[in-house]
Amino acid sequence: MRSALLIAAAAALLAALAVPATVFPDANNAFGPLYPVAETSMLVQIKSAAARYMQSDAALADRRARRQRAVAYVNQPPVRIAVPGATKDSLRIFDPSVTLHAPVHDRQGRLLHPAGSLINPFAETSFAPRLVFFDDRDLRQRAFARAQARKAGRTYPILVAGSPTAFAKASGLRAYFDQDGALARRLAIESYPAVVTGQGHMLRIETRALAGGEK
Repeated sequence: MRSALLIAAAAALLAALAVPATVFPDANNAFGPLYPVAETSMLVQIKSAAARYMQSDAALADRRARRQRAVAYVNQPPVRIAVPGATKDSLRIFDPSVTLHAPVHDRQGRLLHPAGSLINPFAETSFAPRLVFFDDRDLRQRAFARAQARKAGRTYPILVAGSPTAFAKASGLRAYFDQDGALARRLAIESYPAVVTGQGHMLRIETRALAGGEK
């Protein structure tokens, strides 16, 4: 009697909780809705993680390579011009005047100089600093540049070859580098070392032959 009551109670409970369900005979007669697997395949996840790692590693290597190239360029810039040592002293005066290819106006739009004008940038101000162009690979020229910097104020050592960072570290002086030899070409400097100073509205360019001849 008691067993019959328990069976009846269980049947009533199941009836109360029953919900419409689909029968899948191929799933061990399981009752209830079945859905496709939503999780990504473990194999796909592993491949994706490996691809991200490789991309990250490649990007890191690329950044490291670019940084190394930048440091190498700063420490040892490429030499774009011939840099022979001077075999004799020479002196010449250089006219820094330039011809304007476009008109120059002030902030109010008033014309100051029309196109085609010949302008000397030092017509209204003097050229005060001293520029020493030298090849830092030549120890004689390096010593000359250091002596010139200590001899007079506002002297700027400008390397046309060598390492500006090594020169600065060895001498305690700020060094500059004439990238691509642009300044040397503009001033028509063809041998080194050369000292550039102002003389009125012109530039005085002295080439010095150092003891020991051409390097």
